Amino acid sequence: MLPIYNLKANPCETLDRNINVNFSTSYGKLTYDFNKTTSQISALAQKYGHKEHSFFAAGLALINVEHEYKMRTEFSKIDGGYCVFPKDLDIFVGFSQPKIYVSNQLKKNTCAYKMVILHEQTHQRINIKTLDYFLPYFYQAAEKIMREIKPIQVNNILEVKAATLKLTEEFASKFDKILALFKKELALEQSKLDSKSNYSYESSLCRKN
Repeated sequence: MLPIYNLKANPCETLDRNINVNFSTSYGKLTYDFNKTTSQISALAQKYGHKEHSFFAAGLALINVEHEYKMRTEFSKIDGGYCVFPKDLDIFVGFSQPKIYVSNQLKKNTCAYKMVILHEQTHQRINIKTLDYFLPYFYQAAEKIMREIKPIQVNNILEVKAATLKLTEEFASKFDKILALFKKELALEQSKLDSKSNYSYESSLCRKN
């Protein structure tokens, strides 16, 4: 018969914990740039991995996906040291610098001019709708990760700061996977607007006029 060992539970994991997640977001403030040529906009699109076709190369919608995590911890005295555990999390996921570029080579109030603006505005609306869809998921995921992160036991109070950094990095490594999923879904939704069939349809609207 194998010997039976009486394993002592980690004292840090038995402490009562109250987790608080403060989530914030932003769509950013949309701005327009009408000062670049079509070739300059195309070069900018290529730089950011965007591919436009037909006269839609005369327009471009850009946005930055931003995120920030700030964790505060608490510590409790135990025999032989301290327990450091997550307490509060300030998390931001949102957009910054949403911008629409429209070529200065397009004549104002023409069909092509209006269609390019409408197309790029639709890109920005897709950004907002996709973010809105993911917001509850972001919050739930952040709370779940915070609850699942195990406290760290340290020998003395001078190690609390390093433990807090380690806990924050653990949260980030897990939540970054959620962000990657969001960015993938965002790109998928945008690709539907940039499909050849939609380009053909939108272009035909101006050929009819």
